[in-house]
Amino acid sequence: MNASFVIITTLFLAIIFSSFTTFSSAQRIGSADVLLSEIYIEPADPQPGDPVSIQSIIYNAGIDSTKSVTDVVTVGYFVNGDLLKIAELPNIEPGVKNGILLSSGPVFTATEGNHVITVILNYHDTLSHLTDNSANNIVQRMFSIGDPLPSTALFEIFQEYDSHTKMQDITINGNLSSPDMKFLPNQVKLTIDNSNQHAIPVDQDGSFSFSKSILSSDKIIPVIVTVEENYPLLGSSYTASIYPIQLESDSILSFQIQNPTEFYNFQDSLVIIVIYDELYNEIKKINTANLSPSEKYYDTVLVTLPGETTYIAEVYLDGRFIHAVKTHLKENMISTSSILIPDTSKVQFQVLASNEEPVSGATVFGENFTLTTNENGFTDWVNFLPTVNDNDPYTVTTILANGKIISSDPFFVKYGEQKIIQMVEKE
Repeated sequence: MNASFVIITTLFLAIIFSSFTTFSSAQRIGSADVLLSEIYIEPADPQPGDPVSIQSIIYNAGIDSTKSVTDVVTVGYFVNGDLLKIAELPNIEPGVKNGILLSSGPVFTATEGNHVITVILNYHDTLSHLTDNSANNIVQRMFSIGDPLPSTALFEIFQEYDSHTKMQDITINGNLSSPDMKFLPNQVKLTIDNSNQHAIPVDQDGSFSFSKSILSSDKIIPVIVTVEENYPLLGSSYTASIYPIQLESDSILSFQIQNPTEFYNFQDSLVIIVIYDELYNEIKKINTANLSPSEKYYDTVLVTLPGETTYIAEVYLDGRFIHAVKTHLKENMISTSSILIPDTSKVQFQVLASNEEPVSGATVFGENFTLTTNENGFTDWVNFLPTVNDNDPYTVTTILANGKIISSDPFFVKYGEQKIIQMVEKE
């Protein structure tokens, strides 16, 4: 079991401002600048069911004590976006030597999975902005409780055919990402055409690279990238291909979905690929439904483009952004970019009348589905891609039997989540 963290962000552009009459402060202009240095959880390796506290390292980077500037300074503790506790900060004298370790006391019960923890100093803004720099008042971390999550790998394969030597020059560049574990020096193993396995050095930032010349073939050559972990049964593997294509003029930008499913693949899903030049001028927009069988496979799409050009490509699956890559295509080059599809989630909708009675026969429309409610007002479950940021929520629209149209509030879907969204007719 492991509990570790990665930095999500340590700087917010704005601080949350609130005004509460509960806190009365005699605010004076001074120079008390509280600084939140680090946060961690206690116990460091909680088991599901354990009470968890949040520990914060705080010091005053100003020249006056906090008490000389204001009577009350508060601290807000958030877990997964929910405000769980507001505490009062004790007086802190200036100087690193006067820093303190502040404990929230037990604020939540450990459950398996990732937990985003945020601590905000000067939560009620009782220290004047003339005395306190709000940019260093917020720290956010992700902690993983329970079994550690495996590393994920994204990589590109570049292949160039040499007509003189009849060889394919292969280069594989990639990056590991892990919320739980440090990278191992030889964590990545590479196998080409089921031959000997190569150990690839991994840098501290997770990047890795490998180059090799292989004899050209008239068949697709499989590539297997294996990521090993310190934990048994936690490793993962990814597949890619070296294509038997001998280009003479144009180049090819290829995309390969890792572990495609019946819900998300290039043959059955709505996939849009937008190609830009490096100045972000759109060159072409490709709907994979219109591609020929030689350009589209179950897990792979091949896009022919002029060589000696830098391209930016964005990939949208069922209307949702899932991947972007910037790459320079040399003449006669094939560049294959791997795409990871996040675990799908499921959503069910319930439609209620203004009197909160269920509405049957209502039609619910989404970006790529149409559902009908049953006698209890429920639709069938439908697969959703998890939302990746706070700027891209889902909304759906419902048409009632009387022709009235209602819409859902914007909603977000977490990885692997199952949730029910209610829509209520307004009077």
